[in-house]
Amino acid sequence: MGDGTTTRMQKEMAALHQKHDSLEAKLDAKYEQLATKIDSSAGRLQTSMDQLAMDMQDMRLFMEAMQKRSDQTLESRSITPDLISNQTSAIAGSSNENQGQSRVFTKRSKIECPMFDGTYFIRWHSKINQFFAADATAEKDKIPTVMMHLEGQALQWHLRYTRTMEHTGELAWFTYLFAMRERFGCNEYMKPFAQLVALKQTGSVDDYFNAFKTLLNLCNCSKEQALSIFLTNLKLDISRQVQVNHPQTLNQAVNYARHIEFLITTANGQQPSNTFLPISVAPVTHIP
Repeated sequence: MGDGTTTRMQKEMAALHQKHDSLEAKLDAKYEQLATKIDSSAGRLQTSMDQLAMDMQDMRLFMEAMQKRSDQTLESRSITPDLISNQTSAIAGSSNENQGQSRVFTKRSKIECPMFDGTYFIRWHSKINQFFAADATAEKDKIPTVMMHLEGQALQWHLRYTRTMEHTGELAWFTYLFAMRERFGCNEYMKPFAQLVALKQTGSVDDYFNAFKTLLNLCNCSKEQALSIFLTNLKLDISRQVQVNHPQTLNQAVNYARHIEFLITTANGQQPSNTFLPISVAPVTHIP
């Protein structure tokens, strides 16, 4: 009887040990899983902290550049007695030298750099080129100037791109602009020459010429090619009479076309004559 009880207790103890070992194994597995999750979370947290630190560094550099540019702008806008004298002389029609000296004040106080948010790249590109030409912006100052007038996606792109290009040294404006064009303007620049050739006059001469100039600025097109395409795609009645006058430049062709358009629209609604009369004196209208 005693042996039976002992045997049963031994079996129960063995079963308890087995359950204990099983529970211990499960706890060890759970611990390993938890430790793995903690390590993974810590890794992600560290990555996020590193990214935040990089973003803070970018923002600090951005703010320093903005402050530097602001200081330069304030300095350039300070008016000295000599500057006022030069500006007055320029207005009075004095020498070209005095006009050039007063330009430092007049240019930056009248011109505003265009903003760019990543949309309508071609339009912005045209405006920024006009700004740089009028402001006489040096090559080394173009990227810092543009940087302070970016927002939205364009600003985010700038921060990523400049961080990527840090190892290349000083970044050239041409390289920067090409990368920006690849990011924001590639679709707008697709086959501009084909679009230019396909462009037809459907409205006024000025409407046609404005659209023509926009596409022409995107093409590597000779003056002769541009003139030929422009003449060919004018309205037929205007094109024929313009070509009779044998314009030598695009400007001449536009002025002839405007002159003929004026004659047609003032003919009391009558169809233009089939007799093409050469214009003896070039129209005085100038292309804006």
